[in-house]
Amino acid sequence: MLFLYLAVTNFTVSAVLVREQDNKHFPIYCVSKVLQGAELLYPTTKKLAFALLMAARKLRLYFQSPRYAVVENVLYKRSLTLPYLRCLTPTEADYALREVHEGICGQHLEGRALAHKVLRQGYYWPTMQHDALEYTKKCDACQCFASIPKQAPNPLTMMKSPIPFAMWGVDILGPFPPASAQRKFIIVAIDNFTKWVEVEALATITEKKCEDFFWRAVICRFGIPRVLITDYGKQFNNTTFHTFCTNLNIEHRYTSVVHPQTNGQTEVTNRTLLQGLKKKLDGAKGLWVEELPKILWAYHTTTCTATCETPFNLAFGTEALIPLEIGLPSIRLIIYNPDTNDDALRGNLDLLNEKRDQAAMRLVAYQHRVAKFFDKRI
Repeated sequence: MLFLYLAVTNFTVSAVLVREQDNKHFPIYCVSKVLQGAELLYPTTKKLAFALLMAARKLRLYFQSPRYAVVENVLYKRSLTLPYLRCLTPTEADYALREVHEGICGQHLEGRALAHKVLRQGYYWPTMQHDALEYTKKCDACQCFASIPKQAPNPLTMMKSPIPFAMWGVDILGPFPPASAQRKFIIVAIDNFTKWVEVEALATITEKKCEDFFWRAVICRFGIPRVLITDYGKQFNNTTFHTFCTNLNIEHRYTSVVHPQTNGQTEVTNRTLLQGLKKKLDGAKGLWVEELPKILWAYHTTTCTATCETPFNLAFGTEALIPLEIGLPSIRLIIYNPDTNDDALRGNLDLLNEKRDQAAMRLVAYQHRVAKFFDKRI
């Protein structure tokens, strides 16, 4: 059992996370903060609340018990690459980076490779990839003796929903010119965080068709979402679909009749798909069903402005292989090793939460910039 002890003084607040075993308490982690400005004027009760808030933010990962375990007073994280990864404090993390990067066996690896090597050695902390990148940027030897690239590299990309695939928007496009099997409509579902899209061409758009699509393409692949956003179309606003959502404890929200842009992400995706179809098809309007998977693939492998990541990367922790890399072999294709590929992919999955956290912060910042720009025009 975990306990959190709080302490406040006139100038500081502190918190200690401890574990109880055999009626004894063993410390796990300690955090503190020096009060500044208006914080110094807080009454004692508010300082206690402030200390609790600070501890909850800094120790958030320590409360995710299903993914962590304490063995002989040491905290470990359950891993996809090793049985356990030892969780390091900031001081220990700095030592691990320094030893692996420039120690006796160090080879001055670049940031991502450095993070992966530390991970493979059995250590973990929440911001290891970011810290490894920052560490290599400050290494004098790496900056002085690094190879000068002959060709400009691609821009680096790292990685508001805390749970991916928790909120989906669904909409219907059409009618289009009849295609094979008299298909005239497209049903579109998009995850509001990763921007992953699922689509299907339909001949009719009954509530049963919509329910089957959402069950097969979303729930069976990505789990039960918490929220579903649709318009007031009769395919969604009916007893059958209401019962379907209620049985799965899905909160069904509706967009405004006058303002469909309240389901903005889905509307943007619809526009992207339509533009892609127009550019692909030109005069062959009846072939839109055959082109739909290609357009969807292009969308999934294109970086999203808001998150600076591709939907494929945020969904699966790695980038998809695209035709360009076959025609002009990329470095990852050249150095591909089937014996080590699985371990590398598991390492990507271990770092996926950090990548998603970074994407979430960029998404919020982007939304603020867009809102600020839009508000100026009102």
